[in-house]
Amino acid sequence: MSYLHQLTKGLTGIGRDIEPYLLSWQPVLEPLIASLSNVTGLNLRHPPFTTVAPLAFTVSACIFFGSKAVSPIIFADAFQGRIKYKNKPVLSTEAKDAEFHTSMVSALFPSFIIPVFALPAVMLSDDSLKTHMTAAAPRASYIALGVSLGYMAFDLSVLLLKSKSCIATMKPTMYKMMLAHHIGSLVAWPYAICTGRCALFVNWFMLSEGTNIFLNARYILMKIGHSTGTLYLSNGLIWTLSFVVLRMAPIPYLMHRLLMSDWSKLTVFESTLALFLVPVPMILNCFWFTLICDGLRQMAFPPPPKQKAEDESK
Repeated sequence: MSYLHQLTKGLTGIGRDIEPYLLSWQPVLEPLIASLSNVTGLNLRHPPFTTVAPLAFTVSACIFFGSKAVSPIIFADAFQGRIKYKNKPVLSTEAKDAEFHTSMVSALFPSFIIPVFALPAVMLSDDSLKTHMTAAAPRASYIALGVSLGYMAFDLSVLLLKSKSCIATMKPTMYKMMLAHHIGSLVAWPYAICTGRCALFVNWFMLSEGTNIFLNARYILMKIGHSTGTLYLSNGLIWTLSFVVLRMAPIPYLMHRLLMSDWSKLTVFESTLALFLVPVPMILNCFWFTLICDGLRQMAFPPPPKQKAEDESK
């Protein structure tokens, strides 16, 4: 636990150094934020996420288009179709259009920045946030929220504008799941953090973004022809460990807090939403973890050559 507190303290210091850069657009955006505050009647001047989100969107866009320009040069063999699996290029035309570059965005930006603020938001929260469903979120939550919203807004725009390519690479079920996740988060998370409703859970969900560093690294390694070897295996093991630590291990604690916290200040509508929506990410994490375990099982105990050939022919 002392190590975790030291890590939290270190990330708090890093976050304090990064925050001025994330808020550097505030003077430029102040007139727009003031106008939106007047129109909506909401106090958008105080929460820093309204300043951070546009910057995060812009950074995500820069990485995306930078990847589209540079990746075909760096990973020329993959982009020119010379690396193949089952006589097909590992990097499809559709993946080159969108998914490869959105993976670059996720791996290089939000997966690193969000945990810097989300972990202190979780660890340094006062007891009221851990025992009440209604309690003010710390400032770090707003910064993490801004980066999350900016990134998800950009990723959602890619999903919609490049829908044909995304559906081809992700398959329809996963595509619809990602749309629902992004739209739901863009609506529910700002409400939760700004009103102090279920803020503890949103902080944990933002913190779990840290596992995507290794998830996207795995995808990129596969698509550039490094789906075997020490680097791929090491990344997979670290990804599995991070998934257990950030997504699976907190589930009993989060469920305990969901059931035992004070719900008295939530409206009936808010209580209903919380009861049905908060467990969804935890259920999905359990489902994804079964897929990870199945993949590890196949790596540890590969099927006999005959069975493998039959599986690949399906």
